[in-house]
Amino acid sequence: MKRIIRLLWYWIRLLAAIAAALACIAWAFFGMMDAANIWVLCSEALDLRNHVILQEEAIERMDEVFTDSFISTDIILTDNPYRDFVVDNFDARYNVSRVSCWPWRSRATATVTMRIPIISASLRKDAVTDAKTPPPWPSAKYNVHLLRTESGWKIDRLEALEAVPDRWVPPWITSPPPTPEPTPTLPLIPQPTTTP
Repeated sequence: MKRIIRLLWYWIRLLAAIAAALACIAWAFFGMMDAANIWVLCSEALDLRNHVILQEEAIERMDEVFTDSFISTDIILTDNPYRDFVVDNFDARYNVSRVSCWPWRSRATATVTMRIPIISASLRKDAVTDAKTPPPWPSAKYNVHLLRTESGWKIDRLEALEAVPDRWVPPWITSPPPTPEPTPTLPLIPQPTTTP
């Protein structure tokens, strides 16, 4: 009888260990799948937003990757400082450095650096601005807050962390080249004010 109990106990422990290992593998797989989706989504969604702002693409396309609350509160979308310019081309650079998500949670965060050092544009004939060139893009590092919806992950909020230079300077260069006179830039991403 003791042998049978020992044998049963051995199989129970073995099956429990196998079930735990399979659960860990499934958890890691779904977590990595979410992280990979978020990694790609951040670059593509921010690129789409920049095309809507700079080249007046249809804002309706943003519904697929941004929440309604983001679209309605994005100040640069609602008060577009580039509407007086025809943007022929721009050089956008995105660097996703970190993704934090858990398979059982509906929210995730990614850290993204976004720079647009070059904007090639001309002034519209009916422009109301006196500026001859478009304002420089506010290059910055952001925390991108995402929300899991029925159709997949969507960007819910951009939180500006710090401004970054438009030009990368290698760390071994101790004295960067002289910079031109500062030009006025757009605010990073003003946070909406909440009243109690």
